Amino acid sequence: MADLSAVLEVLRQRHQPDLQAWGCAALRNLTQEGSVEFRDKALEAGALELVLTALQRHISIAQVQECGLAALSGFARAFEAEAPKGMAAWGRRPSQGLQAALLAMKEHPHEPEVQRWALAALGELLRCEKMVEELWQSSHFLRYTSLALERHASAAQVQAAGSAFLGRLALKSSAQQVSTVDKTTRGLLFNAMEEHLKAVEVQACAVSALGAFVLRGAHRKSMVESRGPQLLLEAMRQHPSSEPVQEKGANALRLLVKDSPEAQALLLKLGAAEVLVHICQVHLPSLGALSAALHALSVLSRPWRAEQPEPWSFAEVPAKTPSCCKPEILLATLQRCPESNSILEPGLTLLWGYLAKEPSASSVECARSATAALRVPTASAQTLAAAGGVLCVTGAEAVESPGAVVKLLLKAQMAHPDQRMLQERAWEAVLMLLRASESLDEVQGKLLRHLVQAMMQHQGPLQWIGCDIMTLLCLPDAPNAAEHRQLLMQLEAPRLVAEAMKKNLPVPEMQDSGCATLQCLALDQVNEGELEQLEDVTVEALLLSLEAQPHFQAAQTRALDLLSSFAQHARWTLARPRAAELAVAALKRHAEDATLVEIACRLLWRLLEGEVSEPMDRIACTLLDLLDEAPSLSTRTFLLHLAKRSDDVATRVLAANGAQPAAEAAAPPLLSLQLMERLAQRRSLRPALRRVGELWRKLQEALSTAEDDEGAARTPTPISLCVCGCALLGRLACDGEAAAAQASVELERLMKQIEASDDVELQSWGFLALQNLLCGSTSDAQLRRHTAVRLQLASELRRAVGPAEAQRGRLETILMMCFQNLVDCIELQELQECYGADEVLALLLRALGTQWALEVRERACFLLCFLANRMPKVKDTFLEGGEALETLLLEALKDHLALEEDPEVELRDELLFELWLPAAFVGRLEQPCHVRAMEVCSPELLLEAMQALPLCAALQVTSCGALRRYAMTATAARAAHAAPPGRRVAALEQRLARSTAATMDAMRSHEKCAEVQRASVLALHALLRLSCSLEGEDVAVERLVSLEAVPILLRALQDFPEDPQLQERGLDALRVLATRRADVTELLCELKAVLPVVEAMNLNIFKPKIQEYGLSILAEIAWQGGREQQMEALKNLGVEAVVRALKAFPQSGEVQTSGLAAVQAMTSENEECRVQFFALSEILELVLEAMGNFPLCEGVQAFGCAALISLVHTKPERVGALADLNCTSMVESAMVGHPKSKRVLELADHLMTVLRKGGGR
Repeated sequence: MADLSAVLEVLRQRHQPDLQAWGCAALRNLTQEGSVEFRDKALEAGALELVLTALQRHISIAQVQECGLAALSGFARAFEAEAPKGMAAWGRRPSQGLQAALLAMKEHPHEPEVQRWALAALGELLRCEKMVEELWQSSHFLRYTSLALERHASAAQVQAAGSAFLGRLALKSSAQQVSTVDKTTRGLLFNAMEEHLKAVEVQACAVSALGAFVLRGAHRKSMVESRGPQLLLEAMRQHPSSEPVQEKGANALRLLVKDSPEAQALLLKLGAAEVLVHICQVHLPSLGALSAALHALSVLSRPWRAEQPEPWSFAEVPAKTPSCCKPEILLATLQRCPESNSILEPGLTLLWGYLAKEPSASSVECARSATAALRVPTASAQTLAAAGGVLCVTGAEAVESPGAVVKLLLKAQMAHPDQRMLQERAWEAVLMLLRASESLDEVQGKLLRHLVQAMMQHQGPLQWIGCDIMTLLCLPDAPNAAEHRQLLMQLEAPRLVAEAMKKNLPVPEMQDSGCATLQCLALDQVNEGELEQLEDVTVEALLLSLEAQPHFQAAQTRALDLLSSFAQHARWTLARPRAAELAVAALKRHAEDATLVEIACRLLWRLLEGEVSEPMDRIACTLLDLLDEAPSLSTRTFLLHLAKRSDDVATRVLAANGAQPAAEAAAPPLLSLQLMERLAQRRSLRPALRRVGELWRKLQEALSTAEDDEGAARTPTPISLCVCGCALLGRLACDGEAAAAQASVELERLMKQIEASDDVELQSWGFLALQNLLCGSTSDAQLRRHTAVRLQLASELRRAVGPAEAQRGRLETILMMCFQNLVDCIELQELQECYGADEVLALLLRALGTQWALEVRERACFLLCFLANRMPKVKDTFLEGGEALETLLLEALKDHLALEEDPEVELRDELLFELWLPAAFVGRLEQPCHVRAMEVCSPELLLEAMQALPLCAALQVTSCGALRRYAMTATAARAAHAAPPGRRVAALEQRLARSTAATMDAMRSHEKCAEVQRASVLALHALLRLSCSLEGEDVAVERLVSLEAVPILLRALQDFPEDPQLQERGLDALRVLATRRADVTELLCELKAVLPVVEAMNLNIFKPKIQEYGLSILAEIAWQGGREQQMEALKNLGVEAVVRALKAFPQSGEVQTSGLAAVQAMTSENEECRVQFFALSEILELVLEAMGNFPLCEGVQAFGCAALISLVHTKPERVGALADLNCTSMVESAMVGHPKSKRVLELADHLMTVLRKGGGR
């Protein structure tokens, strides 16, 4: 202490640089050689303050800086030991020390010792947490450090101190800051390591710094691609006995390899494994170096997954332990620290990986080490998992006490129930021991309970392992198998296994193990309830397994066998067709596997037993392909059983015939056609049947029977044959135009059959076949209909219509569709003879009743309206029917329109309806069939109805509303440059002229009906817009003018002024007409249209569109009508309406454009109107405001200039008032804003002339 006092006294009293340097050096030596207590006493005595004072006072003296910084670094070790006294003595001085060190580095850049001790002091000061943040606030410390390392590259001590400082800085900085440090100094560290390869201190500090960089977020990939791995390995090779170099180097290598397969491959290529193994051999006593080396080896041996995700990609697999890492070395490390997780975990992991790829003679020792690890009380879950993995690969023969090991494994599982990897390895080891040992009965019951719990908690490989354990314990020859099965049933193991199979469908091993477990659980289940429980929870899983693993024979065999066991009980009827389809698929795919074929056939036998609610025609379809090959004995047996047990006639014929196609079966004509008709009920089979020539030959024979022997045609057998032929032809023709065209060759024969018989059943099927043959929108279908008309089909339809009391609803439904099908192909005379017959009209009127289906009612409505417009007889019938008939027609029309508005109804040009007709063969009363029909064209139906019932206001309103909706849809589609959405809209576009005329007729016929007028005006407006878009404005306007629409529209506006929609659409229509045709404007002037237009505007002041359209019409009338119409507008408050509109909508460019046009038109050469405008408002300000609000609107600018000219050019005082409003600037803005508008430029120039002349006067 006397020496310390003397040194402190010198520092206090003697301020010469050499004495100060000597004093600082002495303090450094005393504190370095003394104890922590000695350093604390020196700090308490004020040594730190004296050193800082010396550093500040002698900043230019290198020797003082060197010794002072050395002493400072020694004092800063108080932060390392966290000595309370020493840290208290520092107080707030760490910041002063930091600044002193940085200042010394700045002032003495060429002094290596100053740089060395400054870096050392900075590194020690970083132990104080607050210093890191303060250091980063300095903007130059990193540059000083880089310069020191670069300038003193040959000074090992500087390089060591700098590396140590950078490493500690990285550990305490953020990822972004570390990235900055890494980019700035990594190359300098690499250079230091290369330059001072033999300097162990430099290598240790640099290796530690690189590891800190990677740990704290430096870019691993760039580190690997640079010289990092090579320099690390070279340092470790140069200093094999240096524990710090080896430990820090191993840690750095581990961090580099983490999550980088490229780095792993590079380091293995560079020999990193051998270096790390050498550490395990040389530094066996050092726990730190040993642990670092083992962990680095473990990471270096990690197997990497493929980039594409695979099933169970999360499962743990053995490490790829390098060959140089022998079991003997690993066993020695494990024995060195038998209870340290940092040694046991990586050591056992590496041992597991080595033994997994290469058996070892020391398997028994490996098993002992793994067992010893299981006994460690503090063993981690990872250690226990690795021990389980070692046991799995050593084999049961290496385990000395299997029962004790199983108990240890169970204990480990219970200690860590949430650790999936441990659970997998432990249960895998248990499975291995169970397979090899029969003396584990005492733990099996407890084991199963824990197994079920683990499988519930952990998905993946553990469920596969668990299924194998269950299977092993429940095999018939296993001890206590019945008790085990009973216990698993109580634990609901079947449900657990089924769920595991569903969740792991892509994994064939899981499917195989799951099916095997379920098979074992189903053995000897005499309890019906348990078997039903098993069946309920597993059938779906088995079916999904068959679908997911079609090529895995083992899983297919087990699943089919288990389904075959369940198929004896007719409980899962919904899944039977699916099971049959999968069984047939398995038969075709694995025909060479005799066992699978036998099991699949047995399953199909059992599926066919008992009552089958749905014919299994998919089996028959599949067998068509299977029978082309030589079937095995089991297949023949199955086909025989199928023929005996199936209720499907087609399936029986296929099975009995074997290799012959069903259509060519040798059978009586009636039976053969019945069989073909039954097959044709399946849509999937009809294309194949239509390609069979033998089928058409038999069909021709059946339809020719009546022609060959007309007397015999009245006997039951030929009638049945004809009915069956008609039914078959109808089914073959119901699949669209191509199918109908192919079947149309039988049209004449079919007509002769219908003509020759009065049998209702034959007529039903015959007319259905005719409807399917004749339906269609193509030219070929039209040609077929003309051919049928030539063959007197209309007369046959009339003859088939029976009296009302016959109640032949199904036949009449088909007749109704046939009547609609032919209506456009018959001449008027024949139309009157056939369709005008009393019985046909009675049928049509009867079909309007609500008891009929909508497809019948809508066709009856169309036909009646169509006929009423062409036949006086039907028109008279309408008059006789009165309001009741109108109500029925209106209801049918509304129901038709409501159907197309239903979003769930698919609208198509051609429809397919299902009907139930008398069966075509004995054995069934009725059977379903399909009939083709063209959709009733809505626009055509509406127009026919409007023409047929012109005085029915409700029908006119409904029809106009629908026409408006179609027109708006078509207009929107054309605006979007899209095709017309649907046949209805396209039909309206084809009937635009007639639709417009019908709408005008409705307006004429119902002048005083507000609803009709409103609906008609809205429809007329929509049709006008569509016509303008489709045909052009000239054509559209000409059509309305020719229909005298102008006075009718004007009358509607006058009669219903309080209807805003009518007013808006009516005014818009008149505006379009007036702006396109001068004669329309003249007509409006004659009809004195100003008053109704002004009234509409006054009643709808808050409707901008009404204001816009009204202003536009007023402008046209005032401009074309001259002074007379201007005065008419003035008299009827038109000026007031214009001013009110301009004030009400200052932000509407359309309203302002039309309003300014009206101002200009009214004031042109009319002083009275000008005076009124000036009297009502500041009209000049209104015009200029509009021009200012819409500088880019050409219409506003042009009409604004024109209006100003008309308002002011006759009165100099008005011109002066306009000039005072800065009009010149506004006009110039208009000219600049529209340099290409001839209209704007001319009017603006004219206005400028007016202003100049007015100013001159």
